[in-house]
Amino acid sequence: MRLVFESPKFGAHAEKPTHMSQFVNPTSVSSEARRATQGSTGDSTLISISTRFNLESPDIQDSDLVLVAKDNVYFYAHKSILLLDSSNRFGSLIPLGTNETQSQGIGGPTSVSSGLATAHTFIKTDHTSEVLNVVLHAIYKFSVEGYRPSPATLRKSTHALSSLGYNLSYVYAPHSELFMLFLQAGVAEPLEMYALAAQYALEDLAVAVSTFTLSVSPSEITDELSVQMGPIYLRRLFFLHLGRADALKRLLYPRLFLILLPQNRTVGPKLTTLSQEYGH
Repeated sequence: MRLVFESPKFGAHAEKPTHMSQFVNPTSVSSEARRATQGSTGDSTLISISTRFNLESPDIQDSDLVLVAKDNVYFYAHKSILLLDSSNRFGSLIPLGTNETQSQGIGGPTSVSSGLATAHTFIKTDHTSEVLNVVLHAIYKFSVEGYRPSPATLRKSTHALSSLGYNLSYVYAPHSELFMLFLQAGVAEPLEMYALAAQYALEDLAVAVSTFTLSVSPSEITDELSVQMGPIYLRRLFFLHLGRADALKRLLYPRLFLILLPQNRTVGPKLTTLSQEYGH
């Protein structure tokens, strides 16, 4: 659904949405248009609002923040919830002692009325709506699976959650929804997702995703991915691939022994040659 609100940076009053439409395709952005007037000018600005984090959602109606995505999509949220598990006040976007009645300058929090009993502080972010949607679902512990985030979106969302001060080990707890989505992304892009897990030392994820890397050659590991993985996880990945090769040798070696034994009972030289070829 797409709604028309006045731009908050000019201190205009935003009209509360009165209708929510049905959605066929999963999306984090609304697609319906409405008109809101700006005083006597009659001008209006088209603004996209999250389909989940909006004033029609019962658990969002008492929100006090509006996060503005890089692509100008609005997400209503609660300051208390965003700060609850953040170690750096939501990436320093919510300063300590924020004055709820004064503008904090260009790009900073701005308090304007949203037509409700309480004012909303508008905060501009550097994240796209797709990323911010996953980030907020993770913070609020809402299900995000219906939006089917791509592997690239999951990677960007992981970086965003880290920069905003959230513990990724908690966000990606084993067997959680995001953990399973990460694994699904690992099937499609194993090296990229393994590198991400390695970068943030997400041990359980790295171990789980590493099995998917066996479908690709180590030669596909770029310099950038090597740096992202770091020496420890890169070494472990190479040893995983070498271990698979060694296991294959151990499976083949007894078979070769059985094949050669009936042909010549004096098989010492042949076995010595085979041992040298297989590194034994």
